Amino acid sequence: LEHSPVPITVHSEGKVVLINSRAISVLRGESPEQFIGQPIIKFIHPDSRAQAMERVEKLYAGAETAPFMEQKFICLDGTEIVTEVTATTVELEGKRSSQVVFNDITERKEAERVLKESEKGYRTLIESSPVPIMVHINEEIVLINSRAVEVFRGNSAKDFIGMSVWKLIPPESI
Repeated sequence: LEHSPVPITVHSEGKVVLINSRAISVLRGESPEQFIGQPIIKFIHPDSRAQAMERVEKLYAGAETAPFMEQKFICLDGTEIVTEVTATTVELEGKRSSQVVFNDITERKEAERVLKESEKGYRTLIESSPVPIMVHINEEIVLINSRAVEVFRGNSAKDFIGMSVWKLIPPESI
């Protein structure tokens, strides 16, 4: 547990009973004492609490594992992070407990958000261009603007999406 490169905590009866150094670091703490004995709900963001507590109840009631899912956590300094978390049932000092393994995916989620915004801007630029533009991946049309639809005498972009780009090029031009 202690030497694991991934954050791990163990809770029993709703309170943290073990935490490794990686989890302490990710949750912006300095020592296990800041976490041991604390209610787990303290570290779960309000947006994720109902879902997290439902999973905890299932584990305490007999489920062996809780599959990976995204949950928001609250660090000791109040910072909110997005995690990918799973849990499994363990026996600790004769009590049914839950071992929680998680990864901080906050940076990845932010990168995905920025990428979506960028893609939205790119799509808007293409769609509003007066120049015919068609985007293809592996020769399959994935995006075509209204000017290109007009040039190729289609009714809508749907007429072209999924089509081989080669169908639009006369054989004598190849």
